[in-house]
Amino acid sequence: MTKEEFKQNYCARSGITEEFYNQHFVTLPCNCGDSSCEGWATIGNNSTSITTHNELYR
Repeated sequence: MTKEEFKQNYCARSGITEEFYNQHFVTLPCNCGDSSCEGWATIGNNSTSITTHNELYR
């Protein structure tokens, strides 16, 4: 699954627009091992969330 496909699916499941997603979230690679993440994660668009995700799941 591409990064864009992941984002589109997330928006559809969550009932949000891509514009809202782009304002509040970023999509980052994820290796958490959970089958539902499909290699990607939706992370709050702030430095603390991004740094934490990168330290734990990249």
